[in-house]
Amino acid sequence: MTHSRHNRQGLTLVEVIVTIVLVAVLGALLVTLLGDKLIGGTEPVAWTSRESSIETTMERIIADYVRLVNDDANIGSDVLAMIQANEAAGDYGQGVTMSYIGFAGGTESPGGSFLKVEVTDPDDPGHVLTVVLSNSRTDASDSKVNY
Repeated sequence: MTHSRHNRQGLTLVEVIVTIVLVAVLGALLVTLLGDKLIGGTEPVAWTSRESSIETTMERIIADYVRLVNDDANIGSDVLAMIQANEAAGDYGQGVTMSYIGFAGGTESPGGSFLKVEVTDPDDPGHVLTVVLSNSRTDASDSKVNY
C-alpha cells in the first residue's frame, strides 16, 4: 500500500470566501440591529463636554472666591460683591446667575447675606450647578477657607 501524504498548509480559496461572506452577513445583521444605538453614540460625548464646560466655570468662580476670602487684605471687605463685579464684567461667561439669599426656618428666602451662584448649561436649562457663598472671614484670626 502506498500512502500519499498531503502536506496541507493554509486555507483553500473556498474556505476564505465562505469566511468573508459569513463575516459580512454577521456585520450587516449587527449594523441593522444596533444602528440606532451607534448613531446616538455622540449624545453622551456632547453631554459630557457641556458638563465639563459648566464645571470649569463653577471652578473658576470658587477659585476666585477662595483667593479673595483668604487674602488678609480683603478682611472686612465684601468679597461677595467682588465676585458679583467679576460676573458683571463678563469674567465667567454666559449662564451664570447670582442672587443674595437668606435662610428662614430652614428654607431659602430672597435677600440675605449669602450669595447663591448658579451656572446653567445653555443647551439644557434644566441642568444647573449651584453653590452658596458667604463672607466667612471677618477677622484675620479666622481660619482660612478650604473649599
